[in-house]
Amino acid sequence: MIVARRGFTLVETAVAFGLMAMLIAVCLQTLSTTAAERRAVERRAVAMQEAANVVERIAALPWEQLTPERVAAMDLSRSVQESLPGGVAQVSLEPVEADPPARQIRVEITWVHPADNSEAPVSLRFWAYAPRGGTLP
Repeated sequence: MIVARRGFTLVETAVAFGLMAMLIAVCLQTLSTTAAERRAVERRAVAMQEAANVVERIAALPWEQLTPERVAAMDLSRSVQESLPGGVAQVSLEPVEADPPARQIRVEITWVHPADNSEAPVSLRFWAYAPRGGTLP
């Protein structure tokens, strides 16, 4: 005699709940990792925008005011200092022998990851050229 079986057994139900718990744990870990990566990308974008802003401020200076001391005094804006924990801008200027005379300016922004790991810095370089007849100091 064949008996028709209806419903789930207790073992089948326990296995189903176990599989669902594993899937939920994997999904939560993936979401957590994705959120952390998104925040890291946002910090990097903020640093890149701030480096571009520093470059624009330096490029707006007259040739005579482009000195190592003047560009080294450039700092991060307050909003960026709040966004990038431990953020520091390092700006350097080096004369370049060229015709017309030029100066190479390097802007590097570093910050510390919230887990106390230093993230890769954002760095921009550009060259400023003297107006016709300008000379290096």
